Amino acid sequence: MAIPYDVRRGRFLFESYASGRCPACLYDTRGNICEACGHANDPGQLFDMYPTGGQRGGPIEMRSQLQLVLDIERWRDPLARSLSQMCPPLRPNLARLVREMLSGVLPILPIAFPSTWEIQASFPNCEGLVLNVWAEMVPECAG
Repeated sequence: MAIPYDVRRGRFLFESYASGRCPACLYDTRGNICEACGHANDPGQLFDMYPTGGQRGGPIEMRSQLQLVLDIERWRDPLARSLSQMCPPLRPNLARLVREMLSGVLPILPIAFPSTWEIQASFPNCEGLVLNVWAEMVPECAG
């Protein structure tokens, strides 16, 4: 996958390293998930994207990088069935998010990112990758 890379700092821009405006709600946000609306995002698709704490307009390159991902669209039917059973008791904002997400193509969720900070991915051929904090929580919530 292509991931934004901060040339000055020598690191990939994801999660809290990437700042910009959410493509879904246009609020200021960080990469991979919008704290304002809850939509997943691709850091490279943020409007006015820049390195958090860095200069806007600095040198950013899109670099190809091996990533582990979960293509949530492949799981649309079982996910929609499960969510439809939960939706009536969901809070209104969460129910809205579920409806909005299911109205389009579901995102590809990165399971790991290229970094040295966080929990190292212990899967084969994943040297230099760390677990996505949002993906870390899924087994915890489901268990």
